[in-house]
Amino acid sequence: MLAKMPSPLFSSDPASLDELRQAGAEAAHGNRRYVARNFLFDENVTAARAQSYHRFAKTVAPFSFPDWATRHDAYLRQEIRCGRGEAYRSAEILDPLDLECPETFRDESCFSDFGHADEQLVLVRCERVNDIANMIAGSTGDQDAVADDLRSLASRALPHGGADANSISQLELLFAEWHRAMDRRPSFSTFLAHLEDLIGKSPTDDATGWADEVCNRLGLVHFQRGDDFFVFGYTVGELATLQGQPDKHPLTLPTVIDQGLSYAFCPAPRGEPNGFTVHLGEMGILTPEVLHPGLRLAVRYLLRVGTVSRDVPASIELARKRHFESLRAVPNQADYAFETDPA
Repeated sequence: MLAKMPSPLFSSDPASLDELRQAGAEAAHGNRRYVARNFLFDENVTAARAQSYHRFAKTVAPFSFPDWATRHDAYLRQEIRCGRGEAYRSAEILDPLDLECPETFRDESCFSDFGHADEQLVLVRCERVNDIANMIAGSTGDQDAVADDLRSLASRALPHGGADANSISQLELLFAEWHRAMDRRPSFSTFLAHLEDLIGKSPTDDATGWADEVCNRLGLVHFQRGDDFFVFGYTVGELATLQGQPDKHPLTLPTVIDQGLSYAFCPAPRGEPNGFTVHLGEMGILTPEVLHPGLRLAVRYLLRVGTVSRDVPASIELARKRHFESLRAVPNQADYAFETDPA
């Protein structure tokens, strides 16, 4: 049994805390047990957000992963994804009082120091080609055909592929269809500076096996062998700004209630300006992770097209262990999450 500890999400529900402790300690749950553990020690969920979450998932007792996932997803649909609506335009103003604004950005207390980050810093986000194609094709289109078009056009639209004007134009049209199918959920990204050993100034400067290592370093557990993906890069200055604060861009660290119930996620310690991804290659590299309002991604932001050739580990137990070893080497974090994940 894991040691008891307070939770910002279920602090007033002892039964839920006990259920989460049991689920987090049960090896039979496999990777899913890490989801339960994360809810026990995420220190970055504010009281206001916890109260909002409890409208959908007030308790997890008696415990059932499927039932919890259903209620968690209901919260995400209402408060994080905020219905269908295109991603924000570059430099669009985000109003925290707007009901279409994800709850992630409604409380200024959740903003990290990166809200005032250098506007020239480049952020990086990866998107699977098949996911984009599925959103474009919807329930009636030919997803495989759209995916083939995306790959073909991207290969010719990139500068090192010739920057063919017609391909760029056609790809922009497909991206526009993609944006129309989006909701307004926050986007996960990292900083290009932390991937520069993998992604060079041009493809000839890229590290061998860069695509697999990018996926591992960013904890992209859903990127499977054979998947093609796009790497986008854009500056902080191109993100939406906050209503009344034109010099501030909504950048914050992710919490357990900003996404689905992901076992590959690990909350950051309180006081850190950003989150940290779990390195799937079990190297324990701490790569910064931030959330920002979704940006309409244009062809000019496309940096690379990669293909996954590695397998995702069946268990992330060792990857998580290495992650905590690295986190606990950070000043003042020697005992971080020790109650759920002892050394």
